[in-house]
Amino acid sequence: MPYKSAYTKNINILTKWAKKKHSLTIAFDTGQEDRYLPDERIIIINDSQTDEHKCYALLHELGHSMNRTKGGQFRKKFNLLSKAEDSGREPRTHAYRIQFIEEEIKAWRNGEELAGRLNLKFDANTYNNYASKWVMSYVDWASDRDWQRPVYSL
Repeated sequence: MPYKSAYTKNINILTKWAKKKHSLTIAFDTGQEDRYLPDERIIIINDSQTDEHKCYALLHELGHSMNRTKGGQFRKKFNLLSKAEDSGREPRTHAYRIQFIEEEIKAWRNGEELAGRLNLKFDANTYNNYASKWVMSYVDWASDRDWQRPVYSL
């Protein structure tokens, strides 16, 4: 089956891997934020991005899934995030925001490791620059004193 680009091929490989290894459904939807919904076992990717960015976003969202499946340590390692999910409220603390950034960075790293494991062809420097752009947006949010502003409003 011919692919539009190497990134389209990677997306196909990742989608099949997610379904087979983790029973995850990958949905592409225009206008949606990229996100992982752990309870629903769904990853949503904004379909209006370039294929390259969709691939990177999918790697990252799979990285979030991997954070939760690696030895069941999520609740222990990211206890403040777990408590916030359970309560439905984000704590107004810098500790919570730092832990949020930690988990995001780990998700980006997991995505890069996954790409290597699956022998995906992609430019690691471009991936890391793309990841860094997002991580810096989380840093900007975390350092803001406006406790009402959601992280994805940047």
